[in-house]
Amino acid sequence: MALYDMLPSSGKILFVVIMLGAAVRLWLNWKRAKETPAVAYEVDTASQSLEEQWHWAEPPEALNLVVNNSETESVINFSVPQRFSEAVCNLFAAFFGLLGIYLIGVIIYRYVNQQPMELLGSLIIVALIFVFAWVLTRTNTPILSITRAPDYIKFDIRQAYYKQRSFYLRAPIKPGTVFKNELQSFLAMNNDQVEESPDYYLLLKRPWKTDQRFILRVQPNQAGWIVDGLNQWIKWQQNSAE
Repeated sequence: MALYDMLPSSGKILFVVIMLGAAVRLWLNWKRAKETPAVAYEVDTASQSLEEQWHWAEPPEALNLVVNNSETESVINFSVPQRFSEAVCNLFAAFFGLLGIYLIGVIIYRYVNQQPMELLGSLIIVALIFVFAWVLTRTNTPILSITRAPDYIKFDIRQAYYKQRSFYLRAPIKPGTVFKNELQSFLAMNNDQVEESPDYYLLLKRPWKTDQRFILRVQPNQAGWIVDGLNQWIKWQQNSAE
């Protein structure tokens, strides 16, 4: 708070007013999202036979979602701009990654030249630096697209500036597998979201496995429809296997 202490009294009052205004706007966004009714996922059996129901259904116009269908895949893409907080995390991840590489060079140099050092301790420190950099790249990793196919669901997920990874849920699907969504807590929101809706945490629950969590950055009226659609695919897959 050193910068805050340097402000004149009028500046401190203005700072507090701005922060309170941002907090109120965040709370209103969160409350609006929480109160938005879910849109049910409905399959048009007149246009989709049972064999074709691995496709995404045609979303209601109000959801403003576009489904891209091919012979083998049905895809929904999401427009997910990178937030300032994500850019900062990625910048620090790059810094710590480069720091780790530099320290490895120092360790090798000192080892080759037989200079005194605590080898094990140095290696542990370097390993912790790389782990920290890796953790930073895994924060705020939103889903970029969801693909449905006859035998798998795929999430394309942004990781850091340059990398995209994919997660697959493949058939056969065990009984008890289900997707659920949770609204991001108001306390977990940041100033980047003053003009946006809260994130949704998409949870994949499977018997005898740890729950997996994904970030779904969509509009409040879209989240329920998407999760219902994923669970409809699971039911279709299980019915098809019988």
